[in-house]
Amino acid sequence: MGFDNSNIIQQLLGNVIFHPFMFNLGKLNIFVLGIEKSKNLKWNYVGERYKSIFQYKFDGIRSIFIQVLKDEEYVVQIFTNSTLVRTYSDIDPDKIWLQINRLSNYPEKKFLN
Repeated sequence: MGFDNSNIIQQLLGNVIFHPFMFNLGKLNIFVLGIEKSKNLKWNYVGERYKSIFQYKFDGIRSIFIQVLKDEEYVVQIFTNSTLVRTYSDIDPDKIWLQINRLSNYPEKKFLN
C-alpha cells in the first residue's frame, strides 16, 4: 500500500495536527489520545485537550482508566467490562490518585507527561 514509502507517509500526514501515541511508564502502556500545552504547574503543563487511556487492575479485575482534563478539572474514569464503575474529579491530580489508591509506586504527575 506504500506505507513504507516516506513520501506517501508525508503526504498522508501533511494536514494532520495530532496523532495518538503511546509511551511506557514502568509496566503501563499509556495511550495519549489528545494533548494541549498549558501554564498549569499542577497539571504538569498539560492542557484541556489532554486525554489518555491505560489498563490496570481495579478491585482485582483488569480495567480501563481514562484520564481527561476538562473545565479546569482532572477526571479519571474507570471502566470494568465496558461499564463505568468509578469517576474521580478534582483540580489536583495528586488528590485523585491518592483517592484511587492504586499505582502508588508511580509519581502522580507522571500520568500527565
